Amino acid sequence: MDEPIVFRARKKYRVQRLVMLILGITLLGFIGLLSLVQEGNRLAHIILYLVFGVLPIVLGFRSNWKSPKKLNFVLHGDSIGGSIGKQTFQLPFSKILHIENLGHALRIDATDSQHLLEKRHFDLEQIQVELKKRLHPDVFVDGGWVNLPAYQPIKEQKEAVFVKVSAYLPLRVKQELPLFLKVMGVIGIIFFSIATFFSWQQLGYGSLFFLFFAVLCVIGLLQKGVWEIDSDQISYETRFKKYRILWEDVNRVEHDNQLAFAFIGRNQCLKIPWSHEFRWEPKQKELFYFFLDYMIERKNIERRRSQWASVRLNKNTRVVT
Repeated sequence: MDEPIVFRARKKYRVQRLVMLILGITLLGFIGLLSLVQEGNRLAHIILYLVFGVLPIVLGFRSNWKSPKKLNFVLHGDSIGGSIGKQTFQLPFSKILHIENLGHALRIDATDSQHLLEKRHFDLEQIQVELKKRLHPDVFVDGGWVNLPAYQPIKEQKEAVFVKVSAYLPLRVKQELPLFLKVMGVIGIIFFSIATFFSWQQLGYGSLFFLFFAVLCVIGLLQKGVWEIDSDQISYETRFKKYRILWEDVNRVEHDNQLAFAFIGRNQCLKIPWSHEFRWEPKQKELFYFFLDYMIERKNIERRRSQWASVRLNKNTRVVT
């Protein structure tokens, strides 16, 4: 076991990425050819080609199809490491608390970090087999981390940390759209606005159909959220609405693989969506989730992993002002 075992990107992923690259280049070439044969202002065609053709395809490819050269997972005798895109990590076995196979990915929780190995990138079954040879069985059991040496300092410090965190209540974190969705929203606004303008003479009021989608893109860009928790309640506020549920009314917390949360009570539901990115400040994330876990344990609230968490609707939790 002294020799490190290196897992690289799966051959299937390499082939899929190559196919997507060829399709993307072909599509760009086809769109570019159409732009050249169209009559009208050549500069305008070039700008439209770059904005609505090159930019979304390049951004989409870069965000969803990482280079196989930047995908590797290394298993050493006493640690794991590797790189996933631009992210590199090195993690001693002594810091690993829990490893769970989510189906689409292998999630590794450590004392101070979390890592996700996607199934489409790596051979998760083989990785898990090798990890089980080296790590304590409790690492792979839900809740088993309470028996691990790495968890004991956390357990001993829990009350002290709670007192420290209480001084910062309420804890608050902002949510915004990811950069890729912001770019696509701006492109959508430009595209549908231009479509409305140029179709007015032929379609008349029918061109307002395009304007409707432009307005939807504007509303999407304006969407922001603020998630706030304290010892009494959980709240979520957008630009247009605010929702709130008391801890004493919560009897179940659901979450899915994308970490959408649903706080469910009797005939009540408050959902924290996953479609927006959290804007964490330094050390804010660990304090926020520590307090959230502490309150769930303290109130003896049921935790449940459910794919329904992201599609649940807010119910009887809206704050009327």
